[in-house]
Amino acid sequence: MGRTIYHILYTTYFLLFLLGCASREIVWQGALIKEEDAQKRVYYECEKLFNGKEFETADSKCREFLTTFGENNPYSDNIYFLKGLIQHEKYNYREAQQIFNKIVEEYKKSDTIERTRLYLGDSLKNLGEYSNALASLRKVSYDDFSISEKLALFRLLFTCYINT
Repeated sequence: MGRTIYHILYTTYFLLFLLGCASREIVWQGALIKEEDAQKRVYYECEKLFNGKEFETADSKCREFLTTFGENNPYSDNIYFLKGLIQHEKYNYREAQQIFNKIVEEYKKSDTIERTRLYLGDSLKNLGEYSNALASLRKVSYDDFSISEKLALFRLLFTCYINT
């Protein structure tokens, strides 16, 4: 009897493990696809809209993404980064700063973290908060930055230093 219960429990845990590892499929735009694929599609659509300077539509799509998929998925940090960039491009530096702060605080392992700190520093500089901007910019690791991004970083650092 004791072994039977052990086997039932073992089988149950094993099945639960398999269910947890399986990809969730959802109906997205009339097709049954993996949830991760739907997330990727929406993210790339948001990015395309942003690159096309369709900021309002991109922002709306980003909100739709977060409403549909929540904040615990592989693209949430990138969606928030796009939302921050949209606000930055629209000169809404306070909103951009709040979004970039959220990424720095909640998505520490994000692949966007260094660029987030750069844009956070720029937003703070544009708000006249030079010492806070310096604090953010000093944390930037620019190893993977392009030349133009490095120049932007050094220009920001210089501007903040002379204004503090």
